[in-house]
This record gives sequence, structure tokens and C-alpha cells, in this order.
Amino acid sequence: MRVEQYYKPYHYKKINRWRKNAILSLFPPSTKKVLDIGCSDGQLGQIIKDRFSVEVHGLDISTEALSIAQTRLDKTFLVDINFDNWTSKLTDKYDLVILSEVLEHLFDPDKVLREIRQILTDKGEVIITVPNLLFWKNRLKIFGGKWEYTDQGLMDRGHIHFFSWDSFKKMIREAGFYLATERHHFPTRGTRLLGKIFPGLFAYQFIVKIKPKRRVVYTAIFGGKDKLIEPQVVPDNIDFVCFTDQDFSSSVWSVRKVKPEISDSRLQAKLFKILPHKFLPDYDVSVWVDGNVLVRGDVNQLIDKYLVNGNAIAFFDHRNLQPDSRGCIYQEAEALIEMAKRGKVKDDPDIVKKQISDYRQQGYPDDNGLIVGGVILRKHNLPEVIEVMEKWWEEINKYSIRDQLSFNFVAWKCKMNFVYIDGNMRDNGFFKLYPHKEK
Repeated sequence: MRVEQYYKPYHYKKINRWRKNAILSLFPPSTKKVLDIGCSDGQLGQIIKDRFSVEVHGLDISTEALSIAQTRLDKTFLVDINFDNWTSKLTDKYDLVILSEVLEHLFDPDKVLREIRQILTDKGEVIITVPNLLFWKNRLKIFGGKWEYTDQGLMDRGHIHFFSWDSFKKMIREAGFYLATERHHFPTRGTRLLGKIFPGLFAYQFIVKIKPKRRVVYTAIFGGKDKLIEPQVVPDNIDFVCFTDQDFSSSVWSVRKVKPEISDSRLQAKLFKILPHKFLPDYDVSVWVDGNVLVRGDVNQLIDKYLVNGNAIAFFDHRNLQPDSRGCIYQEAEALIEMAKRGKVKDDPDIVKKQISDYRQQGYPDDNGLIVGGVILRKHNLPEVIEVMEKWWEEINKYSIRDQLSFNFVAWKCKMNFVYIDGNMRDNGFFKLYPHKEK
């Protein structure tokens, strides 16, 4: 079998009416530019062009199919998406990418889905159709010991990957997307009714619209300081990521094991905390939580409330902490020095004194606010945010590791406006702070 046959062996068959109608029903109204991956001879793309008056590009592995598609579509690309750097051959961003009967023909569909994020606009979406291996008739055949490839259909001999409803959803989730809408194909009225409850059994074809997860809650735990706390609320559109040097397992957190490059485990965790643009570039918004913070509310509500009207960073206000309410970094320094004398913290009083002396010499005012660093909301890829984060990291490396001692100074120095989140960070409707794990 030729390689291209694994991708789209039947170029000129008329697209199935039910699949076409499902795709058209999922078409986002604000779409201006579409990429049809595995466009074949451009039938579907031409229908979309005529129906919605949008620009449609097509991508395929077959020169024969594209010779026809280029007469129907606005632009075509001869590309094999099984290989690396295929996205570099595209010059546009797309509001909609269509993968109709494609993923099952790929050697690594997970990778392709992750790469598609790179070519989507900020509000870009993806429509996917794949056959359901565990359709009830197939289950009976397999149960009876029958597994035979066919020239088309569920057991198409060009299929490399087979999907159940659970494995399909897992792939979507792990590629950084979430399910927005479902329009599965059910062959009969009976299967249509039953399929609302059991799509994995009665859907002949899975047809979905997915959106990239642009928001992430993340943490970093190094040196055995904390356990990984499972969140109580997990919105569909948000990923949860933990950077760590430990062997955590979680059904919610994506655990990314990292070999420490910094001997101080606290500073190693701070690296991820302060510089999310280096480690989470695929996300537009990040919510940092310390390792001992429980997420117990839908953080979408906080993002939508505070990261608006040009606001790019938000913290809880130290003034709202009890019993140690403070609104000034100089007061914070005095408290740290006192706690260090009593052995309650590891900070070097001389370094803290030098830091504060430096800030006074530069004219930083008293009572100019004090953040709580345990939770941070950020649009971390914005240039002005990156500048502040880089300078904040410099201060932490130069002086005290206590990041809340330096942030307000850095923001003042960079003329960066930020907002305070209402409530007490230690205990509110969205987060709860627990004591650090004793080593």
C-alpha cells in the first residue's frame, strides 16, 4: 500500500450527506478563513465556500487530488502532516480547521492535533470526524472473533488508528483541547435516541467541534515540600499542569517531571512560578497556585472578572490577610527579619536589609501595597508582562527569595498596573491554603 493511501485512499467519492450536514451545522458564524486538512479533491471546501462566502485552503498528500482541489479552493498545499514542521509551510492562521476522516489515517494523530494549535487564530476552532471502532455492530463482530479489513467504512484498510469514545476524548484532552459541541452520526432513529445516553455504543461516526484550552492552572513542587492537591472544580476549558521532580500521579493534573537545574528547591519552583512564558507558551492565560493551595472554585470567573479592560496581572491583597495584614513591602521586610531571628523562616536578615535599603534609595514609597504571591492570574505572553516577570526574577535571584517582597517594587519601577483580587487568599470561594508538608 502506498503511503498516501493511509491518508485518503478514495479521492473522488461524494462526501456522505450526513457528515457534510453535521460539519455545516457546526460551522462557526464568525469564521473568515478555513483550512481543510485532507481536503481530497476539494468537494467539502467548495460547499463551504459557496454556503458561507469564506476563504478556504486545502491541504492533502495527493498531487492527483490537489490538481482538482486547486480549481475549487482559494489555496492548496501539498503536505504530508505525518512529518515534522508541516505547519511551517503554511503562511496563514485559521479560524477553523477541519479534519474529516483524517486522524484515523495518521501515524501520530495526537502530535498533529497539538501542532494544529500553532495555526489557529485566537478564537480558532477545529471540527473532527472519526469512525467509532466500538459501534455496536462492530462489537458483535469482534465478540464473534471476526476482524476483517474492508475497502471503506469502520474497518477501512487504510486506518492506522482506531478510536473508541473514551480514547477519542482522551486524545483531545491531552492535545490541549476541550469538547465544545457534539454532532455524532447515528444511522437509525433508534440508535439516535439511545446514542444520547451511550454515544460510544451507538454512534457510527464521532463528529465534534473542539476548542483549544487557552487557560491553565499550574504549580511547581520540588524537594518534597508539598503533596499534589487534587482540585475540587475542573472546568472543561482549563488544563492543570504540575512541574515537579517527583513521581506524582493524578487524573486531573498533567504531571511534567523535570530534572532540577537549581540546587535550591524553593528557587527551582520559583523559576516556573515567575516565568510561565518560558514553560507554557501555548496558553494565553495562566493561574499560578502554590503547591499547598487547593483549587475549589471555577477560576474562569476570576479570569473573566479581573483580567479585563487592559488588566494583565492580578494578585490577592496582603491587606486582606488576617492576622498579619500588611500593605507595605517595608513592613513585610520587618516581619521577615523578625521571623528569621526566631528561626521561623530561612531568610538572611542582612540580605533583606540590603534589599530594602536599595529600594529606599531608588525612591520607592511607603505603604504602596503588598501582594500575596500564592495565587497569580496573568496574561503571561504579553510583552509588558514578560518584561515585569523577567525583572522580578532578577530581583529574586539578587536578593530575598520571598517574591512578594520585590513584586510591588518591580511593578512600580516598570510602571506596570495590576489589580487586586477581592477576599482573603488563604480561604475564599476559589482557593484554600493548607500548611506546607513537613519534611
